Amino acid sequence: MMASIGYLLLHWGAMERRLADEPFPPELAAVRQLRNTLCHGLRSAWADPNDDAEPHVCCQTANGEDITYTWIDLDEAIRTLERFNNRRM
Repeated sequence: MMASIGYLLLHWGAMERRLADEPFPPELAAVRQLRNTLCHGLRSAWADPNDDAEPHVCCQTANGEDITYTWIDLDEAIRTLERFNNRRM
């Protein structure tokens, strides 16, 4: 989980550098929400190879709502950022 979070943040930084002063792309709105919640509301993480539960992180949104992001959620966000960062502008 820690590596996935780090990888997501590295891709986020690349996206921010790429955009510079351009408007934020609407297709990245869901990734932005995940990133902001993860960075500002991370509460706990779970990853146990001996447990059938999917690895996940628990966060709290700005309005106090509890939310869980799975490893798959993080992976999908990473893939979205990779597609964005690799396309021509």
